[in-house]
Amino acid sequence: MPPDFFQSYLNSICQHYAQWCRVYTLTDVVGQASSQGSPTVPMWDLGLKVQTIDRDKDPKTSESKTKRFTVLEGFRKYAADHVLLVGQPGSGKSTALVRLLIEEAQKAQQDSSALIPVLVELRYYQDSVLELMRSFFKTHNLLLDLSTIETLLFERRFLLLIDGLNELPSEEARSQLSALRRDDRKVPMISTTRDLGVGGNLNLTRKLEMQPLTEKQMQEFVQSYLPTRDTLLRQLGDRLRELGQTPLLLLMLCSVFANNQTRVPPDLGSVFREFTQIHYCKLKEDAPVAEGSREYWAEMLQVLAWKMTQRKSATELQVEIEMVRSLELSQMVEIHLLGVGRSENQ
Repeated sequence: MPPDFFQSYLNSICQHYAQWCRVYTLTDVVGQASSQGSPTVPMWDLGLKVQTIDRDKDPKTSESKTKRFTVLEGFRKYAADHVLLVGQPGSGKSTALVRLLIEEAQKAQQDSSALIPVLVELRYYQDSVLELMRSFFKTHNLLLDLSTIETLLFERRFLLLIDGLNELPSEEARSQLSALRRDDRKVPMISTTRDLGVGGNLNLTRKLEMQPLTEKQMQEFVQSYLPTRDTLLRQLGDRLRELGQTPLLLLMLCSVFANNQTRVPPDLGSVFREFTQIHYCKLKEDAPVAEGSREYWAEMLQVLAWKMTQRKSATELQVEIEMVRSLELSQMVEIHLLGVGRSENQ
C-alpha cells in the first residue's frame, strides 16, 4: 500500500466525528440553542475511569490486584490482549470508542506505519464482520473488497474497535466473530458490551469495567452542560448520585431541567418519561413530514418496533430495514392506521 493510501479515509473520519462531537451536546437534546453558546467540555473529558482485575496475583497475598485507568489508557494498555469493556447503558463505552477512533486516525494521518482504526458497530450486523468493515470503509471514502480486508488483517494493519457484543443477533454471528478473533489473534481489538450475560464475552479474559461517576465528576458535568447549574445542583442535593448514575442519565436530567427550568423530577422513571416527551415533541418539530402524519407517530413506532422483532427468535433484533421491506412496512402502517380509525369511529 502507498503511504497515502488511507489518507482520504482518515480525513473523512476526523471530519465526520468532529462534526459528531459538535452536535453531541445538550442543545440538540433540548432542541433549542443555548444563549450562552455550546458546552465547552465534551463528555469524554470528564475523566471517566475503568477498573480491571489483573489475572496475575500478588504472591504475598494470593489476591487479584485491582488497577484503575482512564478509559483510553485502559484501551491502549490492553488492546493487544483483545480487551473487553463492560458497562451500563449510557456509561460512555461507545463514546470512548469514538474518542479513540479520532485520536488513532489523527495519529495515522501523521505516521504511515500507525495502525488504521476501524469502528465495527455490531448493531448493524447483517452477513459478517468483514462486511461491516467494508461498509465502514465505503462510508469514509475507501472502497475495499473483502479479500483486501482479509489481507490487511493478516498484515496486522488494523486496530478493530468492536462496539456492542450484546447486540449480535444470533449464535451464527457470535461464531463468526469468535472465528475472527481466533484467526486474527494478533490484530489489536477492543470490544464493548452492556452485559456479560447477554451475547457472552467471546472468551475474552481481559476485561475492563466502567466505573460510576464520582460526585465531583457529576458536578463538573452539570456545570459544563447547564447554564442554570446552581439551581439544579441545589435542588438535587444528596439525590445527585441516584439520578445521575451515568453520563447519559445526567444528560437526560439536564435536558429535562433545562426544559422546565423549575424542578427536578422525583425519580428516574419521571426523568425517562419527561425526556421522551421532550424528544417526541421538540427535537424534530421542524423536520419536514407529511401533513397530518405527526398524530400517528406513536402508532407508526409501535408497528416499526414489532417489525424489528420479527426474526428467528425473540432475542434477535433487526436494526436496519431494506428499501423493499420499508415499502412493505409503510403498507402495514396504513393498514394498522385504518384499523385504528375504524375503532375510533365505532
